[in-house]
Order: sequence, then C-alpha cells, then structure tokens
Amino acid sequence: MLGGPLLEIWRARGQPFARAIGLALAAVVTRLVLAFGVSVVRTPIYVVARYDVISWGAYYLLAGAVPSRLPVVVAGPAILVWIALSCATLVPHFTTTRLRLLYANYGDVIAPNLRANGHTADLVIFTASRRPATEYYLRGAADRFRLVSYPLGTDDHPGWIDARIATDQELAVSEAQRFTAWMTSAPPVPEVVWVVGPRTQGTPQLIDALARLGYRRDGERSNPHLLCLRRA
Repeated sequence: MLGGPLLEIWRARGQPFARAIGLALAAVVTRLVLAFGVSVVRTPIYVVARYDVISWGAYYLLAGAVPSRLPVVVAGPAILVWIALSCATLVPHFTTTRLRLLYANYGDVIAPNLRANGHTADLVIFTASRRPATEYYLRGAADRFRLVSYPLGTDDHPGWIDARIATDQELAVSEAQRFTAWMTSAPPVPEVVWVVGPRTQGTPQLIDALARLGYRRDGERSNPHLLCLRRA
C-alpha cells in the first residue's frame, strides 16, 4: 500500500498532486504510529485490524489516487488484483465455523441457562468482551440480574478489554482482589455469582478470589461457557 504513493511522490515531486499524496500518506502513517505509541508508552489498548479504522479515510484516498495516475492498461488489472486480494481475506471469515459456534453459545447455551436458573439479585460477571452479545440474547431478562464487567471499569466500553490481564499475572491478581473488594463493600453480598466465559485468560485469578470468599461451583448449573458459583 505504501509503495505506490511513495513512487508517485518521487515522480511528481514538487507538484500539487505529490503534496496531496504526501499528506494522505502522512495521515495514514501518523495516526497508526501515534496510536501504537500511546499503547506502548501508556495503556496497551491498540489492537491491529480493529483500531486501524482511524486511517481508513486517508487510505481510500491513496487507493484511488495512485491508480488514477496510471495508464488504463496498468490501472485496470491492478484494481482487479486489489479487489481479488481484498475478497480473499474475507474467505476465512465466511467459511470458518468459529464465529457461528461462538455466538450460538451465547444464544443457545448461556442466555437460556441464565433465564432458567438465574434469580433476582444474582451477580452476572462478564469477562473479556462477552457482555454485548450475552445481553442481546437475554433481551428483557437482563433486568433480573446485577450485571458487571470484569475487570472493573470496562463497563464504560463493553466491547473493549485490557489485554494485559491475560499476560500480566500480577495485574490479574490485583484486578481480582479489587473486584472482590468492590463486591463485598456494598451489602447484600450475592449468594449466587455467574461468570460468563470462565475460561477466558485472566479469569482463573478471579475465580480463585471468589473461592476465598466461600463461593463453590454449582456443577448442575455450570457448563464450559457459564460458571455458576454459590456462596457456602
């Protein structure tokens, strides 16, 4: 993607078109570099292929500007190849069963289990980014429960997670302790806790912290996607 614009800047250096291409290229690169830099220096939130959207506008300008300067016999095949490669990247998305199985779990396993076995004042803990899909399949039944995202604070952006919790053991333990301290600070302490996505990285520390509070696994109401814990 960068090769064509750089070549055009070299060929048309000093001309308005070259300056326009240069600005568009800078808009693409600078935004990505700044986002990555903030992620490295401050908070590691940058996810490749998710937050690249900040540069899409300038990218499309580049994608259209460079072929417009090429002869039709060259630009035509180049555009066709670009479209073909773009479509090829979508093949795994539409052919894999992973996403279909994942969301089937929300609709066919997690939500029905909560509807059938959950009670008012039960605490439902959402790990990773599982909250939006689960709430969607729960529909109006979500009002029956106390809903919270883990780690604390991710309620503000349910589709985002702090990836550090999966790799930083000390942070995972700290977040688990912070969560249980919050949970017990405002009585009544829930008798039943549900953990959506108990196998998510970073969640074992939370389950250990809940166990120290006396919560034990309810085998009859638990499954690989939804863990039910009862206070002893």
